[in-house]
Amino acid sequence: MKKVISAKSFVSGIIVGALLFAGTSVFADAAKSLFGKKVDGVYEVYYNGKRLNDAPTIAGSSYLPVRSLSDAAGISVNVEGKKISLTKQVTEVAASTSTDSAAVQAQINNLTEEIKWFNFDIENTEKSEIPSLQKNIEEETARTEKLPGRLEGLQKNLKDRQDYVTSLKAKVTEAQAKIDALKAQLNK
Repeated sequence: MKKVISAKSFVSGIIVGALLFAGTSVFADAAKSLFGKKVDGVYEVYYNGKRLNDAPTIAGSSYLPVRSLSDAAGISVNVEGKKISLTKQVTEVAASTSTDSAAVQAQINNLTEEIKWFNFDIENTEKSEIPSLQKNIEEETARTEKLPGRLEGLQKNLKDRQDYVTSLKAKVTEAQAKIDALKAQLNK
């Protein structure tokens, strides 16, 4: 039976997965460990009501082709060697004296949508990724035979994810300030 889940879950998962796997050889080893694993199920993935693709689930994680997601969400993809970089351009609000309320409202709507994405990513990172990395660090610390460089790689990834959350929270604050300024412009 196919299950339907939102694309937002996959956006965060794909971006985070790409960042984690591209950043450290420790996680490259984790990706290699998926080879030969059994597909547990398949999900249909939708973005804004439009079907993107099927996403197989392996060992509790779902995998969606990067290109399917990037095309649907307007995310640019850059491939260099074995590194995939995903970039979503943040809409900048120009200091405008335009009285076109429809254009201003469109900017508010875009910023509101960006805040939703940022908050979704913050929540996913704080509730899933960071605790998982903390658990892996605890397990690695407790091991009698440690894998060379694994603990350091996990600690670096934990710090990177924590820094990422901090940067997203700053973007939320910045976007909210822009929304407030635009709303004030509408009320003039």
